[in-house]
Amino acid sequence: MLSSQHVCSTSSFRCILLHALFRLALGSAIRTVRSRQHLSQKDLSTLAGVERSHLSRIETGFEPSPRFCTVVRLLRALGVTLVLRVEMNRSPQQEQRRRS
Repeated sequence: MLSSQHVCSTSSFRCILLHALFRLALGSAIRTVRSRQHLSQKDLSTLAGVERSHLSRIETGFEPSPRFCTVVRLLRALGVTLVLRVEMNRSPQQEQRRRS
């Protein structure tokens, strides 16, 4: 699973917090879409071929690193398109060279 943990090269508090926030945001988004479609966890887990307990851990942020393919299966079952946005931050030196 592509996660905030891959962005962090150290296990600093900032990286740990970022990873936790990523898990909670992902789980919250899945729960929100599922609820709006009036699906139970059991319904979605059956549609996606994922254990209900695993879905519950993802939704609550207690699944440390859900596999990318699991997340994709859940999103497909919900009819949701996954869009990844990658931004590269430039160092001050790179930015200065770009401007000159």
